[in-house]
Amino acid sequence: MAGLNAVGDGLHAVAWEVKRLARVVLRRAGVPGVVAAGGLVVAIAAVWVDQHSIAVLSNLQHQLVRTQADSVDIRNVAARPQDDGRQRLAAFDHALPAHDEIPQAVGELLMLAENENLLVDKGDYRLQLDPQGGFVRYRMTLPVKGDASAVRRFILASLRGQRTLALESVQFKREGAGSRALEARIQWVLLARATTARSSTRPTATLQAMAEGAAR
Repeated sequence: MAGLNAVGDGLHAVAWEVKRLARVVLRRAGVPGVVAAGGLVVAIAAVWVDQHSIAVLSNLQHQLVRTQADSVDIRNVAARPQDDGRQRLAAFDHALPAHDEIPQAVGELLMLAENENLLVDKGDYRLQLDPQGGFVRYRMTLPVKGDASAVRRFILASLRGQRTLALESVQFKREGAGSRALEARIQWVLLARATTARSSTRPTATLQAMAEGAAR
């Protein structure tokens, strides 16, 4: 618990910088840029944990700008005033993976963690159905342990690799004073279509059963 408190005290020192950079991101990308903004906050926290220099922070900002550019096709769905709402919704729906592709996405996240030599403890997974919107939210809590730089690389690689993946929160806890090893509790949310890869129908009953099963 002391480790978490220490992290909290340190993050207060960069709170002003977080707010300033967040305003810049929102001005440039709008509300749809919140995924990249969330990654930016985590990157700043990782820099504090790593005790890196301002030069590293600048490098991370450039990485996140590239991440933002990689997913520009999704964000532009909400930035086409000439399109009507139905067309924008169809484009957004098309950009999302099918719900039966979620296991593959989770597997890719775990593979990225393994590539960084991170230990992944038992996570928590919840499927939330939005019948009106026709999509699902798959929430994941992944506790990982390893080198601070490896955790940072894992988060950045995950955001780059999964276009519809958003970072909800992250908590850090050091194993000891002066140690580079830490525990991170990372909460993700993955958006997916409420359809299968082979069908354009929305099996609401099946998805509801999946959501109830995940909640148990």
